[in-house]
This record gives sequence, structure tokens and C-alpha cells, in this order.
Amino acid sequence: MLITKLKSAVTVIFYVGTFGFLLLVSACNKHDETRAPLAKKIAHTERLNDDIRLDYYYWLREKDNPEVKKYIEAENQYTNKLMESSESLQNKLVDEFCKRNFNEDYEVPQQKGEYYYYTKMIQAMQYPVYCRKKKSSGSKEEVILDQNKIAGKKNYFKIATFEMSDDQKYMAYCVDSLGYETNSIYIKDIESGKILKDCITNASSNFIWASDNRTIFYTKMDQDYRANRVYKHRLGEASSRDEFVYYEKDDSYQILLYKSSSNRYIFIGAGNISTTETYYIDAFHPDMKPKLVYPRQENLEYYVYDSGPNFYILTNDKAKNFKVVVAPISNPSKKLWKDVIPYRQETKIDELKVFKNFLALFEREKGEQKIEIVDLRSKSRHYVKFDEAAYTLGYDVNSNYYGDILSFRYSSFINVPSLLNYNMGTREKKVVGGISGVRNYSADNYKTEKVLVGTSDGKKVPVILVYKKGIVKDGSNPMVLTGYGAYNKANEAKFSSEIVSLLDRGCIYGIAHIRGGGEIDGGWYEEGKLLKKKNSFSDFIACAEYFIKEKYTSGKRLAIWGRSAGGLVIGTVVNMRPDLFKAAVAENPFVDVLNTMLDPSLKGTVQEYEEWGDPNNKIFYDYIKSYSPYDNVKEQTYPDMLILGALKDTRVSYWEPLKWTAKLREKKRGNSMLILKIYEDGDHTGGSQQLENYRRTAFKYAFMLNRLGIEK
Repeated sequence: MLITKLKSAVTVIFYVGTFGFLLLVSACNKHDETRAPLAKKIAHTERLNDDIRLDYYYWLREKDNPEVKKYIEAENQYTNKLMESSESLQNKLVDEFCKRNFNEDYEVPQQKGEYYYYTKMIQAMQYPVYCRKKKSSGSKEEVILDQNKIAGKKNYFKIATFEMSDDQKYMAYCVDSLGYETNSIYIKDIESGKILKDCITNASSNFIWASDNRTIFYTKMDQDYRANRVYKHRLGEASSRDEFVYYEKDDSYQILLYKSSSNRYIFIGAGNISTTETYYIDAFHPDMKPKLVYPRQENLEYYVYDSGPNFYILTNDKAKNFKVVVAPISNPSKKLWKDVIPYRQETKIDELKVFKNFLALFEREKGEQKIEIVDLRSKSRHYVKFDEAAYTLGYDVNSNYYGDILSFRYSSFINVPSLLNYNMGTREKKVVGGISGVRNYSADNYKTEKVLVGTSDGKKVPVILVYKKGIVKDGSNPMVLTGYGAYNKANEAKFSSEIVSLLDRGCIYGIAHIRGGGEIDGGWYEEGKLLKKKNSFSDFIACAEYFIKEKYTSGKRLAIWGRSAGGLVIGTVVNMRPDLFKAAVAENPFVDVLNTMLDPSLKGTVQEYEEWGDPNNKIFYDYIKSYSPYDNVKEQTYPDMLILGALKDTRVSYWEPLKWTAKLREKKRGNSMLILKIYEDGDHTGGSQQLENYRRTAFKYAFMLNRLGIEK
């Protein structure tokens, strides 16, 4: 057994019955009145690609092993003990969150037919209440579902999504009561208030009503939590009689159902990270067999919308940043695709909204989000104007296909989310709804800033900052820097009432749009994946160096955090440049990259070869091994670290943060703080109860603030 040598401390070894041999640090550690548990080491050997790996903590994957359970308990107890001194700060943060938000906090509404649908949080309630209101002025609010009542006393009860039938008479909603992201779909008759006997189990959260108001198309998942089958359910029938519609046999593909804005078609989208294929069904004739738009072709993505006799298709065919083509529904073969919006090298199209007379394109140009409007009658084009330098647009809002109004969400670091209606004909913009009840807050007290940080290879990394007015760049400001950089996903600068608590304590908060993310264009994403993944990490380090050099902060006052693939960034940069950071938080971190990508039984592994590479191939094996945080833990000093995981997380298994913590304890030098918390309830995104999520955020914030010297 390797005995870790700590500076100025004596290491003691003794036997603890239930844990086997544990290494316990001396009480000389100034952070610790108790003693940190260090997991026992059991040699596990892996041989592949002419390489031998010795993994002493592989055994921590044994979820049902009593010693694993007790080790998790010991880590949680140790963490709670060390965080006791920050309990008053945690409570104060939770109180601030509640006071800002709990005033019948309304979510931004969605339009559907003649109604606005929205959720609201009511003080002292843990779950949202689902409501609707007719669009006409003076209409009364109607509560259609109270999650608090149906959740009962369950510790975890999440409604992932809901869908209204086209006639607005039925509400279908999916429930996850365990935390494994496996759902049951229920249907409520709004008029009678009764929940029907229909119940669909083992479903994903993706389902669609047909336009007959009697049929629901939904997807089921396999043992790896991959949505790979489509079924249809008819109201009033037992789910055992549900009819099979489509099966996706390729293990790297998943299925997504969506409906056209005209309500004429239901689309079955099958795809992986780089390739898609689409089938369509007449939504008014749900017994129709799915028809193929165009067969899958490697590295070809296309997404289908309809208008009149045509399909409008958003595609990357010879267009890295996507273009829009049109094809007749009667024969949508690729050879008949004609450009409507040709490819533009500097403009990336994120989403397309199709109306009878207009197209609305949600675009990005040099990292800035834009909305371009195309009049299909006159062929004229214009952009919607916005005043702020950095903001976030949400396009997951229903609009009337036959009308001239585009509805979308708008938010920024300092402006609360709102629902805007934009008249595409008259170019008038109007706020029609938004989050209410944000108290003790004024946007006038804060400032946003966009900074471009140069990298060693000549790139410019955008970083969006927010801080309280009056900040002086003298190197003394506490700062929290985060990043994601994966899956072509944009890490947007949007409003968070919780972040305000950091700003009010003098913190600068920043999001680094590192390569691998979707904030710039297709090239930005491709330069941060596969054999170019290390660009994500060097970008993040360059940003940290810049803010220290320019005296926004200093290394002693800089904290970093990231979740999931963002946790990978955190895990890698603390291995590479631990001297840059005072504190680091890694939440549900993807840190045991090589082991995970070599295990096809885990959720998403095969599908993720397109993002990270298949390590069965020696080229990818060597590259992943060279940066994987778990495989590169060193005998060096590390910043103060809080590592978070969830026992029921199906995307990043609990054992990734657990193994990583065990290895860090063994290897790290010095007396920096290292604590781990594994939550028993909740999934990859957190808990299901509002107050519980506030407590988790407060725990994370209190750790960072405390390490940055802020105790109140």
C-alpha cells in the first residue's frame, strides 16, 4: 500500500473494520478536526492497445458493495463536518434566494392555441403549479395541475415535461419518481379534473399528441437509457395494446419526436452527434406508416419543417454552419433540394421557425445571437434589433403558424427572462410575459461586459462577465469563472437570481465560451472535440491567465466551477495549472473519461464516440488518456476542491467523482481542502424540489465564497 506523504504531517495507518485499510491524514491538517477517509486500494489491471493500466479504485464501481456505501457515507460525513463553519452563510444564501423568488414566481409562458401556459412557484411549496390563462385581457387564471398535491411525501418527484392536446382538453405529463430519468406518462382530462387510467411506463420524456386529440406518440428506452423505439397510444386503451411504430437498431442513434408548427406532421428524428435521418407521419392520420425524407448519410444532418406543399430543411450539406433548403413534400429527395438561405461562412443557423408567410432564423455571428426574418412573399429580409451586447434568445416557444407574430424568450445576465412577441410584418416588438416576483433586485446596479481573450494559437475566446457596478480592476476582486465546451452546446449568459448573491458580495462572474461549445460556429465546435479536445482546456487556462494579468482578480481570489463535461474542464485544468486557482468546484464531473468510454454498457458511451473518439482505436486511446483527469492526477499541490456527484446519475456515474476523489486524496500534496458530496436523491441535473436545489446551490456557493475569504 502506497502511503501518501503530506507536508508537515505524519501519516498513520491502521485498520478500520468496515472499511478495510484506510489512510487517515493527521490532525495537523488545519482544515480538519476530524480525519479524511481515504479508500483502500485494490489492484485492477486493464490491458489494451499495448498499454497496461493499474486502477486501484476500480472497485468503487460496485454500487451494492457495503464497503462502497460506507465509504460514501464517510466522505459525506467528512464534508458536512468541514462545512459546518459555513452553515450560517448557507442559510443566509438560501434565505436570499427565497426572498428574491418566492412571491408567486411565474415562469415565462408558452403559447398554445388560445392559451398561455406557465408554471408558478408559491411560497412554502416545493414544486411548481401548472396554470393557463386565455390570451384575451382580463382572463382568469386556471390551475390545471398542482405538482405539490400529486407528489405527496416523495423525496423526489420530477415532471420533466407536459404536452397539451391540440383541442386543449387533455394534458399529458411525464413523471420520474426515482431519479433515473425513466418516466411514466399520465393524462389528465382538464374539464373533469380527473387523471385517466391510461398510464405509459418506462418512457422517455419525449412524446407528441397527434392532431386527432386521441393519439400520443412516445418513445421507450432500452437498458442503456437510449430512446430507441416509438409507440403510439390511444386514449382509453391499455398501454399493453400500444402499437409499435419504429425501432432504431443503431446503438449510436437516439430518437427525437417533434411536431411541425402547422400541426400537419409528426416527425421521427433519428440521429447521433453528427448524422440524422427523419421520417414523417400525417398528424391527422396517425395510422399512417412513417415515410422517409432522406436516408441517413454519414456526417449529414438535416431537420425538417413544413409550409404549404413544401418541406423546409435546415441542413449542413456542404454547409458547416447550416443553410436552409426547400423540397416538395411529394418527393423530398436530396437531389431536389434547392437553397432558400444559402450557406454563409460567418453565420451559423441554430434554429428555424417556419410560418405560412415567413421564416424566422435564429443565428449566431461572431458569437452574437440574432434573429433574421424572411418574408416568403416579397423575399425581403431583416433582423430583429436588440440593445444589449450580450443576451440569450430562446426559441422553444410556440407561435401561430398562420399569423405574423414570432414569440421568443429573451434574457441576459442582468435582465430577467421575458416572453416577447415580434410582428414580422410591422417590425413591432412587445413584451407579453415574463418571470415576476424577483424582489430585492434592480438591473441598474449591475453591468455586463464581453471580453475577447487571445490564445497561443491565435484564436479569440469570448467571455461574458457580469458584476456589480463600481468594481475596480486592482487584482483584489473575487471571481468565479465557468465553462463547458462540448457537444456544440451553447453556454448562454442568462439571468440567474442565485448568481446575484455572488455579485452582491463583490464577485465577478464569467462564462468562457471555450472551443467545443456552440456559441460561435461549427468550426468552433469541431476545434474542441475528438483529437482537438485539448483546445477546450488551453482556452480556459488562457482566460484565467488573462483575468489575472488584467487585474480583474488574482490567483488567490479566483474560483472555477463546471458541471458534467464542464466538470471535465475543471478536472483537467487543475491537473495542468493548479497554481492559477484558489478553489474549484466540479459538479457531476466527467473525469474518468477513458474507463467510461471503454464501457459500452454505460448510458451514451457508443453514441459519444462521435464526441470523444472510440478508445478501442489506439490513436483515440492515447489521446484521451493524455488528458483524462482521473488518469492524470499528479503528486502536486491542488487548489481547494469541492466535488459533487449523484448516486442515481445515469449520465455521469457516481463512481467517477468518487474514484477521482480517492485518487486525489492519495496523490495531492499540501494541506488544501478536498471534499466530496454524493447526493442520494436527484439526477444529473439536481433535485426535484425547489428548496432542495436552493440548498445545493447555497452549499456550492458557500464553499467558493469561504475559500475566497468571504464568510458572510
